[in-house]
Amino acid sequence: MRVIRKGNVYKRDFISEFKDVFYKYMFAITMVGFVVATIVYVKSL
Repeated sequence: MRVIRKGNVYKRDFISEFKDVFYKYMFAITMVGFVVATIVYVKSL
């Protein structure tokens, strides 16, 4: 994580880094949830 100590620039950079990590985690959680739902659905058939 880059540290830029210039007030707004630092904040903007932190938010963009946070969004990148957040979207990656959301994508991973969505994929895992999709796989689990598929397995449960197939087993219930």
